Amino acid sequence: MLYNEAQEKFVEYMKGKQMSKETISGYEKNLNYFKRYLIAELRHASLKIEEITLQHLLSYRTYLQATRQLKPASQQRYLTAIRSFFTFLHHYEYIDKNITNKLDNIKIPRTQRAWLTIPELEKLIQAIQHPIIRFAVELIGYTGIRVSEAINLKLSDIDFQHKVLHIKGKGSKERIVPISNKLQQKMDHYFATIRPIHSEYLLATTKTQRLSRQYLNITLKKAAQSINISQPITAHVLRHTFATAVARNSQDLPSLQKILGHESLRTTGIYLHSQLDQLIDAVNTI
Repeated sequence: MLYNEAQEKFVEYMKGKQMSKETISGYEKNLNYFKRYLIAELRHASLKIEEITLQHLLSYRTYLQATRQLKPASQQRYLTAIRSFFTFLHHYEYIDKNITNKLDNIKIPRTQRAWLTIPELEKLIQAIQHPIIRFAVELIGYTGIRVSEAINLKLSDIDFQHKVLHIKGKGSKERIVPISNKLQQKMDHYFATIRPIHSEYLLATTKTQRLSRQYLNITLKKAAQSINISQPITAHVLRHTFATAVARNSQDLPSLQKILGHESLRTTGIYLHSQLDQLIDAVNTI
């Protein structure tokens, strides 16, 4: 089977699974990059899946490390796309064996913590001058929803009576996220004194009627610098902050998994920042 044909089938599969546009686009980009590398190595354009060997994968990993000098997390992102691609092809019997099974994961070193303490979060909120941005940070910081979910949240997605948000997450999957008492107070203030226009979206500005991710992250960066927070702060750090605080306070990972919209409990387990095997053993006792 030609590489292009196989990739088209994989993309259709991802669309059928209702994976997000961002995920599909990222996988396509990474697979196209891998294809260009293989064409240069094999020196012909009619690339077939059956021609690709484990040695090609190992050479490509070395290329990402030595030639492109990508960081381990970026290397792993490229290889994850390839691994998913071959796993799909093998599962649906387009190929006889999955050569990525013998490809080890990239070891990603521990870096500076990617979350804030609650006092740090509250200090950051106070440092933000823009009232709509400030509420956006409170919304993400006190619910753990993704920045894309916050920006796309409509008034019709808010159940004021039962104090919950109806979130449309990755792959169009819906979940319910509770509104805490603290966030309820912030939300009441936002509707009473800040929200400038009539719009179907919760986070709306007078000029564009939509809050942009870029504007939010730029404002966050400036606010963090103004209070001497050295680590990079983005909207995604706010999600990590929420998840870390809830995980440490309640250690109820299954409930947190539902709130965050994770498919795997393994993903949720990182927010306790401890040994995952111990976490899995703990929840399996319930």
